[in-house]
Amino acid sequence: MFGGLSTGEHFPSAGVRHCLAAQRALRARDWDTAAYLAGYAVECALKSIVGACGRAQGWSDQKVQKAMKVDGHDVAALRSSALSLASAVRPALSRYALPPHADVVAVETLWRPEQRYAPTGAVAPRVAGQHMRAARKGMDAIRQAVLDGELSLT
Repeated sequence: MFGGLSTGEHFPSAGVRHCLAAQRALRARDWDTAAYLAGYAVECALKSIVGACGRAQGWSDQKVQKAMKVDGHDVAALRSSALSLASAVRPALSRYALPPHADVVAVETLWRPEQRYAPTGAVAPRVAGQHMRAARKGMDAIRQAVLDGELSLT
């Protein structure tokens, strides 16, 4: 079961926290913050799957962390890594990787950590909504992986 790393990083828990904060921002009509945090929720969901695959292989925290850092904040690359790693290591885990749904693809193409420096109002409500729907898909995957005993939120 994968939860956190010895470095203190805990992607399943962080993903849930970012998704909840993004939902609050969306309700407040703060599109920029909602999209930014939702993107991090998607990233955390994917890194959780990579971590679960590494744990299933008996990898050390350092090796798991290295696998996650190869793709950095590149959500498209992370999704690809999560799918290929899960398929190779433990095919049952591939069911938690996010599908190429339009909302997920929007995060892959539009979301960047550098958004935090963009001027207020740079994100349209439609884009914030897409990012939020993708984050919810990520949280659904985390929730199911927790229920199946593959991930831990603690």
